[in-house]
Amino acid sequence: MRYFFYVSLGIVLCLLATDSWGQTLRTVYVDPGVVGGNGDGTSWANAYSSLDAAEDAEDGIDPPESKGDIVTSNEVVVFECRSSNNIPDITKVTVEGWTTGPDNYILIRAHPDYRHNGIYGSASDAYKLEVADDYTLVIKEDYVKVVGLQLQNSSTSGTNRTLVTNNQTVNNNDILIDSCRLNCVSSDSAESYIGITTFASDVNGTIVNTIVQNHPNYGMLLTAGTWDVYNCTVAHVSDARGIRGGGAVTVKNCAVFDTTDDFFGTFGAIAYCASDDGDGANPVAPSGGDWNNEFEDPGNGDYRLKTTGNLYQAGESHSNDSTVPTYDIIGTPRVNGSESIGAFEVLSLNNAPFFGTNF
Repeated sequence: MRYFFYVSLGIVLCLLATDSWGQTLRTVYVDPGVVGGNGDGTSWANAYSSLDAAEDAEDGIDPPESKGDIVTSNEVVVFECRSSNNIPDITKVTVEGWTTGPDNYILIRAHPDYRHNGIYGSASDAYKLEVADDYTLVIKEDYVKVVGLQLQNSSTSGTNRTLVTNNQTVNNNDILIDSCRLNCVSSDSAESYIGITTFASDVNGTIVNTIVQNHPNYGMLLTAGTWDVYNCTVAHVSDARGIRGGGAVTVKNCAVFDTTDDFFGTFGAIAYCASDDGDGANPVAPSGGDWNNEFEDPGNGDYRLKTTGNLYQAGESHSNDSTVPTYDIIGTPRVNGSESIGAFEVLSLNNAPFFGTNF
């Protein structure tokens, strides 16, 4: 995976809007707090009231089936999401029924004006998809990008996952999870609660700048497919593993801690990561053995870095590995050669975040 493509995603969308590359941009608006309107998704005033309703209406399962074939129509489909009045979206979403391609993809993103600030639930009107007793978001198509979402699973029993990829069928199918915030609310550690997982052996995925917390069993279960996991923070996995790999998984610049086992299984590479267990090449330990010396308030989900900790500017550089993202979870530029470990660089929440062009 090459992150430079995603860094220029905003520029790409601007070019598409002016038909500079030939593709047509189909923009679909989603707002669970919408009041009134006709619900056809053509504007914020007429937004769909759930991402599930938007996906069902825009895909190719129900007539007209041709809407879902965005290769033939030469489209890029962008679902722009917000949660006005802080009203969450509460319906499970399954992305299926589409025909996609490398240049004709689906982008599901929190609109840049309604993006989280890296701390779950603290930003006004930032889009939230919060599902109880079921999977939260399931991706069953190739060439799907998920950017800037807050996703939560809250359950008391059953086998539940927050984000799942399944049924990918083509080589280089390019699944992207970028700058998302995943949370789990569950008191039942005996069941299977997982942040990100895949059932597709053919999936090729990239996970960057993403925070996964409070999932009792696995933060990420990546035992199928090929994955690049860069600059993520995985924490508070109370009953099992932070990241479980299945061979073709590369993990760099990640912070994984407060788990039973930070890394488990087989990996292509683990490097420049901070963990309790000191796994991989060039490992980094928390200053004084205390994660409170690295993050602002990790016990309460605030993983902003402290400049006095060991993770600050301790990661692999973009010049050495082009998959290292050039922006962090809220769009703060990472300085080449001085990249930090984890989802955040350093920016006070009192400052307006600069949402970089990876959004």
